[in-house]
Amino acid sequence: MQENLQDVWKIIIDYWLLIVTIITTVLTAMMRTAKQRGKIDYLEAGLCTMFSLSLWFMLDYLGLPKEVGVGIGVFVGYIGTVRFSAWVRNKLNME
Repeated sequence: MQENLQDVWKIIIDYWLLIVTIITTVLTAMMRTAKQRGKIDYLEAGLCTMFSLSLWFMLDYLGLPKEVGVGIGVFVGYIGTVRFSAWVRNKLNME
């Protein structure tokens, strides 16, 4: 049992930034949807989290600082997946 707890603690220590990104994105998206619609949209919060996680891993792949992923995650959670994807399409001149 003690070894399992040590393994879990090691994972938390190694991936604390990813855990913070997940928590902040979910909470931001949940608060935004609760304010806009009067209830929490769990699907929207999940999609925002998945989108920000993909960006977090892309930053890692490109060799950019992963700390930026927390800010990106909160940004995605705040504006939502629909508006964020439209913003990205506009920036990349995609139709």
